[in-house]
Amino acid sequence: MRRFWVSILTVVMAVFLSFLTPRKAYASPEGGMMKKEVEYQGKDKEQKADAYFQKRIVEDGSTWDLQGIHYEIAGEAPVMVSEPVTETVKSGVINDGETYLPEETVSKDGITYQLSETTENEVVTKKGYIQKVTGYSEYDSLGKAQSAPDTKMITATDRRTGEDISMRCRYDGITRRADTWEDTYIDITFISYDADIFRWNQVTVPKNKKDPLKGYEKELLESVGGNEKNYRIRNVYWNGNTYKNAEGVLCRNARAEVRKRTKHYRVNYSGERVVEDVKGTVYTSVYTGLKETDSGERIYTIRAVASYEKQRGIPVMGITLGVLLFLLFVVGFIFILKKKHKKPENERAGRK
Repeated sequence: MRRFWVSILTVVMAVFLSFLTPRKAYASPEGGMMKKEVEYQGKDKEQKADAYFQKRIVEDGSTWDLQGIHYEIAGEAPVMVSEPVTETVKSGVINDGETYLPEETVSKDGITYQLSETTENEVVTKKGYIQKVTGYSEYDSLGKAQSAPDTKMITATDRRTGEDISMRCRYDGITRRADTWEDTYIDITFISYDADIFRWNQVTVPKNKKDPLKGYEKELLESVGGNEKNYRIRNVYWNGNTYKNAEGVLCRNARAEVRKRTKHYRVNYSGERVVEDVKGTVYTSVYTGLKETDSGERIYTIRAVASYEKQRGIPVMGITLGVLLFLLFVVGFIFILKKKHKKPENERAGRK
């Protein structure tokens, strides 16, 4: 009897479990599919994301099974790396007495640079030079030239600026220059000797002579300390009419046109005008910054789309109702069997 009930219970459980096991069925195109999407990044565009998706999910009371995953490249960007860069800035020429302060930061091509160091370099803005300045003084005798002063202020023109400059130069020797002939004259006064003759330094001249002292040129030159080497008499002529002097003596003037040899001596002076270099300072500032550059690698944005199919089975409410009806049926069936089984036993008992 006991075996009988165990068999009956086993059959009941088997039937019950068969109702609870989901039964797969392909969903209809209308709402039977669901998609899950995820985006991620990586340097390998073949990188998969299977681990992101569960094989089976339960959502909104429904069970969904993974059918497949589709991958596509949604974007691509270079992998940037930072590398140090420098920028050098030079100042203009800063003259003596001026100050210069470099900027703490500079910006160029979108990069901000920070001041790292500043160095100074002296430069020549105007090259200096030495200009020789010379001058002289002229004398008409060697004795005067030898007595010339040891220094003299000389005026010259600056060869670079064109301005007049003056500087004291030192004695630099005597130079003999070429002689020149200069026009001069000698005035002569004749005194009446008698009615027909004038006298000059023991030389008598007829009063009516047109060229007085002709033939006496040597004596005339000697009278003024000259000689025929240094003087040349060109002409002697009367210079005015006769007149009486303060003593009442009859007189007449004459003039001798003379060329006088003039000797020239030049006392030279020289000096050097030293013009120093004009200098300034150039500042060189070094700035450092970071520049983003393309490493050559790429980072990919990958989109993974998983497709899920909805499981179709007996609805829970339907399963529950069916199970109850089945249990009622089984219980009723067992009750009838039990009742039938007890009836023969009662009949046998009555017979006894």
